[in-house]
Amino acid sequence: MRSARLLVYLTPFMLLFYWERLLPEAALLPYLFAMMVYPMKQASHWSEYDADAGSAHLVGPEKIVSALSELRRTHGDNDSFTHPSFTKRIKRIQRKFHMSEQR
Repeated sequence: MRSARLLVYLTPFMLLFYWERLLPEAALLPYLFAMMVYPMKQASHWSEYDADAGSAHLVGPEKIVSALSELRRTHGDNDSFTHPSFTKRIKRIQRKFHMSEQR
């Protein structure tokens, strides 16, 4: 979330510097790349949450929470570019299916 705010706040300044010719075009490339990549990360996380919800509908939310808890225990609990942390995924399933947060 912090990087999204940073992109939003820096956009007017970067464009102003570009239009005033204080900033060369090449300096904008990393910034433009970040503006394209960050939404892809969010879309990837949303698709993981949707996949978890679909799995919970098919086999039951308790089994999905149990599987994600086991994965968290064995692989750690870090966000990646393509997957949200196991804790976030577990909490989202528990909220969606009105489960108590036991784990």
